[in-house]
Amino acid sequence: MRKSAEQSNEMSMNFQAKEYGKAKESRISYGSFKAQALKAANLNNDLYLSRSRRQAS
Repeated sequence: MRKSAEQSNEMSMNFQAKEYGKAKESRISYGSFKAQALKAANLNNDLYLSRSRRQAS
């Protein structure tokens, strides 16, 4: 179980690195890239939370 968590973490880091590479190519600053990543993470969090709330009720 722990291995799969580490794997998915590594995959997401690789994905972020790739996306950052794309962002760099298109001259997006790292700050705005980070902001976009955070926004996406928060959105996923909200979706997950609302889904788990719906299941709970």
